[in-house]
Amino acid sequence: MMGFEYPTAPHVRRHGPAAYEDYNSYRQWLRDEFVFRCVYCLHREQWNLGGATFHIDHFVPVAADPAGKLEYSNLLYACTRCNEAKRAVLGVPDPCQVAFNDCIRILDDGRIEPLSDQGKKLMLVLRLGSEKSVRDRSRWMRTLEFLRTSNTAL
Repeated sequence: MMGFEYPTAPHVRRHGPAAYEDYNSYRQWLRDEFVFRCVYCLHREQWNLGGATFHIDHFVPVAADPAGKLEYSNLLYACTRCNEAKRAVLGVPDPCQVAFNDCIRILDDGRIEPLSDQGKKLMLVLRLGSEKSVRDRSRWMRTLEFLRTSNTAL
């Protein structure tokens, strides 16, 4: 389903800014880096009807590695829901090391199917299979499909 397909290769960083004194200063770089979407659930910024901003996720939590707080290579762009679910959990697959397409698949009805132990970890930690996540994902998938077929019919 277009719009909800995980990458078939690990994410390759396009940017490498450095020397900021506050990790929030990397926000615009990360927005572009991850194409304005959550690296974990693929939710797009523009779909955020509640107005909450996306978060900057420290892949390796600051509590585990304080030196990574300002390292661009440790920062990911994540929606509020995924970032708050992940919190300080270690062992979640790194999208810059692992192709999420090899870990999890999004089914036509919005449910998530884990394809590996890493996929199970993503699904469990980030609650990608929760009723609310599936309902929201399904709604966006139907909307995107309607828009795609409506444009083709014109």
